[in-house]
Amino acid sequence: MDSRFVHTADALRDAVLDLAARRPIEQVTAAEVAMRAGVTRRTFYNHWSSPVDLLVSILHAELVTIADDCFDEICRGVPLGEAWRRGDDALANHLVQRAAIYAAGMSPECHHMSSSLSHMIVDEFELGVLRVFEHSGGAREDPRITARFIGHGIVGAIEAWLLTPELDAARLAAGIVRSVPGWVSGMQE
Repeated sequence: MDSRFVHTADALRDAVLDLAARRPIEQVTAAEVAMRAGVTRRTFYNHWSSPVDLLVSILHAELVTIADDCFDEICRGVPLGEAWRRGDDALANHLVQRAAIYAAGMSPECHHMSSSLSHMIVDEFELGVLRVFEHSGGAREDPRITARFIGHGIVGAIEAWLLTPELDAARLAAGIVRSVPGWVSGMQE
């Protein structure tokens, strides 16, 4: 791959991550990302349609890695409950690392993260839970309803956690594990 392309992609990535940590991504313009990255707006648009698309692509790739690692463990025979717990731990660590981005749109008046980011998380969890159901035979009736419900519940838990003064990854992971029904996560009580 051309080193200029790699340099530009890295610069755009760094710029959008920095700007998204300062304010809601929907308020960040392509011109700002381009200026911060040291490229032209045209170069930005040669790569991405919007700052939202760029940010969602970055965070989605990170979430896919977490989900794939969890599913790979399940396929290798790791008990579902153990793999789910490790996945929640990895998710919580990702959220701690990216907390400023996820929380940028939240305020005392608005206790919700950016709709683009919450939809991305819901969609990723829905797909991940459906993969687990398909592999394990869980949720035979209406699996998509159950999977989407879990995704939205996890977003709610993340939003509540982002409003706490101390962003403790272990506390978030444990809260998610407790909130997801045991028959889904493999952790029957």
